[in-house]
Amino acid sequence: MKTTQRTRNAAFTPLHRPPTKARRTSPSRSRQLVVKRPRRAPARTARKAKPAWWKEFHDDLRPGLEQDTELMPWLIAETVCGEVERFLAVELPDRYAVWLDAKAERCYSGRRHFYKLMQGRGNAARDRLYMFMRHWLASFLHLERPDLFRCLPVPFGNGQRLPPGQHPHSNGIGTPVRPLPAPRDWDASRVTRHHRWAWLATLEE
Repeated sequence: MKTTQRTRNAAFTPLHRPPTKARRTSPSRSRQLVVKRPRRAPARTARKAKPAWWKEFHDDLRPGLEQDTELMPWLIAETVCGEVERFLAVELPDRYAVWLDAKAERCYSGRRHFYKLMQGRGNAARDRLYMFMRHWLASFLHLERPDLFRCLPVPFGNGQRLPPGQHPHSNGIGTPVRPLPAPRDWDASRVTRHHRWAWLATLEE
């Protein structure tokens, strides 16, 4: 009896074949209909009514940075100056707080980027104003009193807060440590002679 080709091939077929991998189908080939659900709009929270005295308080604020953001740049300027006075055990001139306040108002009205930063929500605008004023104050001291500026930590010029307490006068800049410059008297012209701060001279007129 002759065996056919089909019977001959079946005789050598293994009993257990390895499982074949399932064919993957891309999402584009799927025939299922995907229904996109519309997103729900966030619930609006009702704003709390401000007390009766708030309007009178708001009207007393100076137009510009104070009325728009309800921040008090003059108070933040005095606080930043107080940080340096406690850290170095020195008394800064009163004009430093005036200069910082005027600089904040000038940037708010003339610099679009600074204006946007002051529109932040929560405490973001306040913290940014602290950062800028520390940077500006470091610039004043760098020009007028380099001996005091060298005693400040480098992060203070970048806007970071000074550590609490009084610290000895030591050179915080430079490696290796170099001696501090000779102490100088307070002279506002060292700041106003600089092209970046020349406009401050008009505040004293």
